[in-house]
Amino acid sequence: MKRKSIFSLGESRDLFTRTRMQLTLFNSVIITAFLVVFILLALIIVYKTVLYDQERELKGLAEHEIKELQEAGAHRRGEPRGEERPSVLSENQVFYYILDSDGEPLQTNEIYPDLRDTFLDKLSNWKPDERQIRQDSIDVTENEGYEDFDLRVLMLSQPITSQGEVVGRMYIGLDISSFYRLFKWILFVFGALAVLFISLGVWLSHLMSKRALVPIQQSYRRQQEFVADASHELRTPLSVILSSVEALEMGDEESDPFTRKMVKGLKAEVKRMNRLIGDLLTLARSDDEGKARLVLKKEEFDFAPDAEKILQTFDRLARDKSITLSLESSRELPIHGDRDKLIQLLYILLDNSIKYTPSGGSVTLSCRIDQNASGRTFILSVQDTGIGIGKEDQLRIFDRFYRVDKARTRKEGGHGLGLSIAKWIVEGHEGVISVQSESGGGSEFRVVIPLPPERPMSFFY
Repeated sequence: MKRKSIFSLGESRDLFTRTRMQLTLFNSVIITAFLVVFILLALIIVYKTVLYDQERELKGLAEHEIKELQEAGAHRRGEPRGEERPSVLSENQVFYYILDSDGEPLQTNEIYPDLRDTFLDKLSNWKPDERQIRQDSIDVTENEGYEDFDLRVLMLSQPITSQGEVVGRMYIGLDISSFYRLFKWILFVFGALAVLFISLGVWLSHLMSKRALVPIQQSYRRQQEFVADASHELRTPLSVILSSVEALEMGDEESDPFTRKMVKGLKAEVKRMNRLIGDLLTLARSDDEGKARLVLKKEEFDFAPDAEKILQTFDRLARDKSITLSLESSRELPIHGDRDKLIQLLYILLDNSIKYTPSGGSVTLSCRIDQNASGRTFILSVQDTGIGIGKEDQLRIFDRFYRVDKARTRKEGGHGLGLSIAKWIVEGHEGVISVQSESGGGSEFRVVIPLPPERPMSFFY
């Protein structure tokens, strides 16, 4: 029973999508960083400017009060304690206290008389040697006769001296609660504007990135069309050449050794070109955005006989290099997939292992089906004792046209396309391909493909 499975192959589209997302992310980060820095600078400037004005107003009040004290001689110890100050507090002024050296009030005046003890308690341990300004927050509750509110006070403390001796201290407090409420609203508005402009920036970045990639996508598409067309055009003459070479080889038994060697070399090169053209056509189909999808002809079949046959096709090549081929597989491997593509996958992996395994080495093919709680999986492994792959090359080994050792790859007849096609086939089956290797220590390519629940395999009989 065969069924067709649709698999989206837009590798090139995925590449452009990732590039567009990276450009969008990069531009968005730049815009966001700029907006955040701008907003922080604006908030800092607003905060510092307003606070500076409040402190300047507070210092002005303190200088005015000190001047009045000096003129009236109010700092003398003979003043009655606790006397209410006859002057009226200025706008936003919360309290005005003069305390003697023992901390006892000499003059007091506050806008909230019931909070006098609270204010004095805040000031009791604050005795700087020079004029000093600080902020404090006072939580006013209903128990104190007021509605619940948070009173933010900017306070100034200045020692009062007589003949070089500190005889008391003056404390003045300004209510800056309204400033803090306003600053919170400014912070909220700036935050909302930042979210709005960042969202707009992300949208513009996405739009600009998309438009910037249009000419690149068009150029890439034209390149794909050229590769596909050229591959199609080259395939026919190469087939004719191969047929002619094989005809020459069949009637070349009586020719001299040099001619036979030339015909054999010509046949090998034509086959190599045919494989290259086939690989290019495969990749061109996988990238065809006009089709955008590839039909995988999935079916239930036994992979074990196919694995044995493929291994036998490599037997002569392995014997020529004195390489030992071995198969570790169950008698039956009932799987579900595209038979031709999976055979091509195994051919690529075995061909790759034999190419890069020196004489006297070994290549082991292992096939099995695992059953666990998550379901059935088909596991295919090709392990060799070859030259191995360095850690830095393993990250790019499945990229197109990437070759670890270019000189050796040319000598072996590779083009850097096989593993890319292998990855494409595995991902088409929703599987994963990985490599474990180290330089000089051999390699193991491992494929894991999920399988549907097991069905009766009556179609084999």
